[in-house]
Amino acid sequence: MAELNVLEDVSIADQAREILSALLVDPVLDEDVKDGLRRRMADRPDQPDKVLFEHLLESRKPTQGR
Repeated sequence: MAELNVLEDVSIADQAREILSALLVDPVLDEDVKDGLRRRMADRPDQPDKVLFEHLLESRKPTQGR
């Protein structure tokens, strides 16, 4: 994954945008997951921190076959 530059003077929203951008180019992440992230980002462009948090919660839910 791309290196993230997390600075104390950068807002949480800006940090979340950077993390989401890195996730969207991650070659390991499934395209369906990336599409879901894109949809959430389009629905809530002013709340990237909430989009990231929702993604993290979803990724922790057990799926069938686990």
